[in-house]
Amino acid sequence: MAMENWRRVFIVTVGFLEALIFSGCLFGWTSLVHILQQEGVYSYLCEANSSDSHGSKTFSTNIKNDTSHFLTNDADSSFLSSEPTVEFQFVFEDDQNDIQIDTIDDVRLPCDNQIKQLSLIYTMAGIMYGLTAVGVGFALDYLGLWFTRFLASILMTTGFILLAFTSKDGSWFLWPALNLIALGTNQLRLSSFQFANLFPQRRSTIILAYSAGYSISTVVFLVVQYTYYIGISYKLIILVLGGISLLTFPVTLLMPKMKIGDNVDEGYNGSNRNKLKKLISKKHLSYPQLEKSKHKTLDPTVEKSGASNSKIEIKQRKIPLGKSLFTTSSALHLYWHFINFFSLFYYSVSFNAWAYKTTNDPKDVAFYNKVSGLCQIIAPVFIPLGGYVTDTLMLRASKEENQLERTAAQLEAPAYIVLMSTFFTILLSICTMSTSKYGIYISLVIVAICRPLLVGSCAAYIRIRFYPEHFNRLNGIYSTIVSLMCFVQYPFYIWMFSSDIGFTHVSKIYWNFN
Repeated sequence: MAMENWRRVFIVTVGFLEALIFSGCLFGWTSLVHILQQEGVYSYLCEANSSDSHGSKTFSTNIKNDTSHFLTNDADSSFLSSEPTVEFQFVFEDDQNDIQIDTIDDVRLPCDNQIKQLSLIYTMAGIMYGLTAVGVGFALDYLGLWFTRFLASILMTTGFILLAFTSKDGSWFLWPALNLIALGTNQLRLSSFQFANLFPQRRSTIILAYSAGYSISTVVFLVVQYTYYIGISYKLIILVLGGISLLTFPVTLLMPKMKIGDNVDEGYNGSNRNKLKKLISKKHLSYPQLEKSKHKTLDPTVEKSGASNSKIEIKQRKIPLGKSLFTTSSALHLYWHFINFFSLFYYSVSFNAWAYKTTNDPKDVAFYNKVSGLCQIIAPVFIPLGGYVTDTLMLRASKEENQLERTAAQLEAPAYIVLMSTFFTILLSICTMSTSKYGIYISLVIVAICRPLLVGSCAAYIRIRFYPEHFNRLNGIYSTIVSLMCFVQYPFYIWMFSSDIGFTHVSKIYWNFN
């Protein structure tokens, strides 16, 4: 029985809203971490450092209501985040340099030990977000959509509740809180891609729309930050987020238990199925040929029960994952995936160091980050257009009568969006060679486009190029492998901030690598 249209629209809309709120909220860490510092999370490390170290000083500053003066905290950049930092940098030196720091209320500045501890927790959460993707892919295929989403809801909601109760006296809550949020939000993100099967002719458009929502969701904690500064309780704000995340549980009941597949019954409504039957009769196509003509990659065994019987029974044979994974196309895609995401990761960790190469005024860096936040909201809005182009090419290819030409045209359909992603990544690399403010501004626009475009184009390419039944597992496997491979940049991250000349050396290596 075909799924009702209202239900299809509802599920796709829910997937987009979840992407918009939760899927990438973890990477808005730079906004959240400042609130945690003001709440005194791990502040006892500063007290221990102050009492144990001779000559150390305690600095005070104030969080002004005018958030236009906020600067970024370069110590909070994570090598696992692919966005530039968004908010807050404390600029201070010791009294010998006669630098004045404005104060209204005494608030302890974060010390090195506190910053390192908070950054370590975030880094581990980022690792969990990427490395566990392979498990999510297999869970979706073997345990089903309900199981994966129910588990995601429980993990995510529990994470937000623990985050709400993270305080000076309960600093350790931050460890499980961030890791549970990372696990839950990534499970929710990966499970939503199959919602695109509800509208096969607009599959790539939906996937890229979800990727755009993923990019925009990084500003969720920025909204939390602004709400915090107008006087609303931190605990109340996070508990509201937890309550919203709990709503993902009941809406899952309206979805299929196992998966939203892409067979004819689930992918098309009744009228479309009738059209397909007429197409079989008109074009004299067997069912397996029809599957290929509609970019299906099942390998069915066809049996006819009697010479005059027109009924066709389909027995599907499971295709080994290795037929997709251990191919030249798979290896080339993994290489392309790594190179592009490595460029984004490098941009993220080097952004503040690069920004201070263009100016000595911290206010300029603050303005860069305000522009960055604006770009993260506006630029991804145009990303689904790339998916629309891919879907249009797929639809055009399906009208080809020659099966070989039809298959070739379908495989070429995602080439344009892949080339577009590569083009923006190259532009981003070129921008990092500049020490001009204009280079910074242009890069902020490019990275806001590039990130969701890369995420979406990867998913769209995997869905079109390989066997559809392998999509969830392949998507998880590639994400996990790239996360592991990107660890190679961590020594460069340490080298970059070890000295002033470290940034120059690492930048040269990066440019040569690209």
